[in-house]
Amino acid sequence: MKSSTETSAGRTEPGSSTTREKWQAEAEILHRILFGSGAPAEVKQRYAVALETLPLAAAPQCDLAALSKRNVDLEAMELALRRNNPFNFLTQRFRVLCYLVEAQPDYFHRFVNDRPRFFTGALILGLKTLRSACLAVKGRWLVKRYDLG
Repeated sequence: MKSSTETSAGRTEPGSSTTREKWQAEAEILHRILFGSGAPAEVKQRYAVALETLPLAAAPQCDLAALSKRNVDLEAMELALRRNNPFNFLTQRFRVLCYLVEAQPDYFHRFVNDRPRFFTGALILGLKTLRSACLAVKGRWLVKRYDLG
């Protein structure tokens, strides 16, 4: 017999604890990609609530946790998907996570440069541009391989 939060197709409804746990695990994965560390519990909870309440694009039948376990570069996939559709499911989830953490004091140094460093900044910008180009190529290949775009 199906639980009260399970639909006839076998999927859980947005308000279920299983869905919240999945979204919290997703927040952990995306936080590691973007910030290199695990997500605080508060961020994971706020991410799950945001996904529950915001009208975001529906995710295709892909499991971000499974892709992450297979070491698929989700950042590259997001960049490739964003070039074709700026409102795709993965970009929206990256943005939600960034919106949730950018106003927190612990993340200030990740979003704001409080010291003027022109030459260092120009060098970093050049390196990040090269990195973005590599990610774009890799991302296009991954999107085709996993049939997401």
